[in-house]
Amino acid sequence: MVFGLQVPLSEVARQRLERDDFPYHYEHISYPETGHIFPPPFTPAVFSQNRRGFIYGGSIKGTAQAQEDSWQRTLEFLNKVLKDNR
Repeated sequence: MVFGLQVPLSEVARQRLERDDFPYHYEHISYPETGHIFPPPFTPAVFSQNRRGFIYGGSIKGTAQAQEDSWQRTLEFLNKVLKDNR
């Protein structure tokens, strides 16, 4: 908790990396219309839903955008890291 507010665990992790001068590249990406968990890229949204909507929050559009963006970022990261470590 920070000033009585709950802080997402990912933000706590980011703060620790920053505080401890973590020597490797990292990014903290937040997707506002995505719930706690979103399925792998290009997975139909219905797998994350029940009768009341998304199981872990978010919207269909926000989840689809997060899936696409996170997948592209993952591929770019792996491409860079694998090229750099040959």
